[in-house]
Amino acid sequence: MSDSARGGAVAGSVKTPFNATDDCSFLIAAQASGAGVLASTRSAARTPR
Repeated sequence: MSDSARGGAVAGSVKTPFNATDDCSFLIAAQASGAGVLASTRSAARTPR
Protein backbone atom coordinates (compact mmCIF):
# COMPACT_ATOMS: atom_id res chain seq x y z
CA MET A 1 0.00 0.00 0.00
CA SER A 2 1.42 3.39 -0.98
CA ASP A 3 1.67 6.41 1.32
CA SER A 4 -0.92 8.28 -0.75
CA ALA A 5 -3.37 5.40 -0.30
CA ARG A 6 -3.04 5.90 3.46
CA GLY A 7 -3.70 9.64 3.20
CA GLY A 8 -0.04 10.72 3.22
CA ALA A 9 2.11 12.36 0.60
CA VAL A 10 5.79 12.93 0.05
CA ALA A 11 6.26 16.70 0.21
CA GLY A 12 9.89 16.67 -0.85
CA SER A 13 13.22 14.94 -0.57
CA VAL A 14 16.88 15.87 -0.45
CA LYS A 15 20.11 13.95 -0.80
CA THR A 16 22.89 15.23 1.42
CA PRO A 17 26.46 15.32 0.15
CA PHE A 18 28.57 12.30 1.09
CA ASN A 19 30.92 14.31 3.30
CA ALA A 20 28.29 16.55 4.94
CA THR A 21 28.92 16.90 8.67
CA ASP A 22 26.36 19.64 9.37
CA ASP A 23 22.75 18.79 8.63
CA CYS A 24 21.29 22.00 10.09
CA SER A 25 20.39 23.61 6.77
CA PHE A 26 18.51 20.48 5.70
CA LEU A 27 16.59 20.35 8.99
CA ILE A 28 15.72 24.06 8.81
CA ALA A 29 14.37 23.57 5.28
CA ALA A 30 12.28 20.60 6.48
CA GLN A 31 10.92 22.66 9.37
CA ALA A 32 10.01 25.54 7.04
CA SER A 33 8.13 23.14 4.75
CA GLY A 34 5.47 22.61 7.40
CA ALA A 35 5.75 18.82 7.11
CA GLY A 36 4.17 16.85 9.93
CA VAL A 37 6.71 14.01 9.72
CA LEU A 38 10.42 13.94 8.93
CA ALA A 39 12.18 10.71 7.99
CA SER A 40 15.96 10.68 7.90
CA THR A 41 18.39 7.91 7.08
CA ARG A 42 22.12 7.67 6.59
CA SER A 43 23.97 4.62 5.39
CA ALA A 44 26.72 3.38 7.67
CA ALA A 45 28.64 2.20 4.61
CA ARG A 46 28.91 5.81 3.40
CA THR A 47 29.71 7.37 6.78
CA PRO A 48 33.38 8.42 7.05
CA ARG A 49 35.28 6.46 9.65
